[in-house]
Amino acid sequence: MASRPSLGRIYLPQASYEEMTEWALPPEQGRALEDIVTSLKNEGRWDEWRPFVRGGVWDNFLVKYDEANRMHKKMLFLSERAGHDDEARNYLWRAQCNCAYWHGVFGGLYLGHLRRAVHENLLKAQARIMEKSGDDLQMQRLDFDKDGAEEILILNRSLSLGLDPNRGGGMFDICHLPEAVNLSDTLTRRPEAYHRHINEVPQDGGESGDGIASIHDVAGAGDEDLERRLVFDAYTRASLLDHFLGPGATPEGYAANEYPESGDFVQGRYRVEQADVSPDHAIVEMSRTGQVNGVSFKVSKTIRAGKDAHVIFEYAFECQGHEPVSTLFGCEFNLTAYSDEDRERYYRIPEPDRRREIKETGSEDKLTHFELVNGPDRLCASFSFSSPVSVWFFPLMTISKSEKGFERTYQGSSLLFLHPLNLSPGQKTQFQIELELIEL
Repeated sequence: MASRPSLGRIYLPQASYEEMTEWALPPEQGRALEDIVTSLKNEGRWDEWRPFVRGGVWDNFLVKYDEANRMHKKMLFLSERAGHDDEARNYLWRAQCNCAYWHGVFGGLYLGHLRRAVHENLLKAQARIMEKSGDDLQMQRLDFDKDGAEEILILNRSLSLGLDPNRGGGMFDICHLPEAVNLSDTLTRRPEAYHRHINEVPQDGGESGDGIASIHDVAGAGDEDLERRLVFDAYTRASLLDHFLGPGATPEGYAANEYPESGDFVQGRYRVEQADVSPDHAIVEMSRTGQVNGVSFKVSKTIRAGKDAHVIFEYAFECQGHEPVSTLFGCEFNLTAYSDEDRERYYRIPEPDRRREIKETGSEDKLTHFELVNGPDRLCASFSFSSPVSVWFFPLMTISKSEKGFERTYQGSSLLFLHPLNLSPGQKTQFQIELELIEL
């Protein structure tokens, strides 16, 4: 720079390789770009047009995948609070490894062990920051995920909770700090542009210009059974989401996202009625007046947490219409056991003492206790209910493309706690769920 004068001003474009800019697009646009590229190649015009054919920007992965955005925004949240603490910053730098924040043919976000490594280091940083703060309990209200709406965080030395009043009053973060385990590290089942190739039989072609087969040209598995197993969720999976099931709903139909929903609460906006913290307790109350079977219906839920790994969820229901409401209320939780094959990870029904497997889609009736046991990580998520419930459960399985073709992968366990409601006009009733994270 000292010996040669400047040639002028230049602004560099994003430098992501072309396949990544394609993966960053929404599925419909990704398929359209793929068709454009194929057409240009068939016409012999690809080399001419290639410099000008671009897809999306890398940042769109954080729009496309809420789970990637949660990791990214938690990393930013902790970065702002780490200060000059070398231990916390080292954990943060480890959590900034980019592999788990995006998805392409190499798996990325779809590989649970990559997400887990990021979350583990984020939680170790969070535990360190919490320790240095000297606080036993905190509550923060802020736009945590940068979507223009306020979220609520409840933090203590054992537990980290994230609440989103604007998305069903749901809980997007459930973390156990001593074991550095994020139980909410699940993945939503989404359509991907490459799913349309799932039945293509691999060919010997797909070679790049130098005669070497490109990993980006890997064909499908030629497996029709995989196509039948494709299921897409209507919303981002989280916990503490409120369902009202219509007649004929079954565990299998619920797992396949084919069931009657009678309410408008799952992703409805809840109003924050109270959000207070004292030295010993944090309380958040949210409410929403919506519709169940076309009748005005109010749901209030209160989250109570102290200084340990124990949370109480108190529900209050009120039929505000002129007609009675008879429905099946379901509270949805999505938690990870990290594997559907490990025999030391399972569901436990304490009364009587029996187990169900993570890979099962099924139900259990008349339960007052239910547990998700993670033996290798020495952690148990133990649920208790104020009145007997039915529990529906199924594994969240995604089908994604990898170096080998298409793979079906465990991404978490979906639980639905069902409680019947029969309310006449003006009638109220209550229901309570307790969650305790127990170190084994």
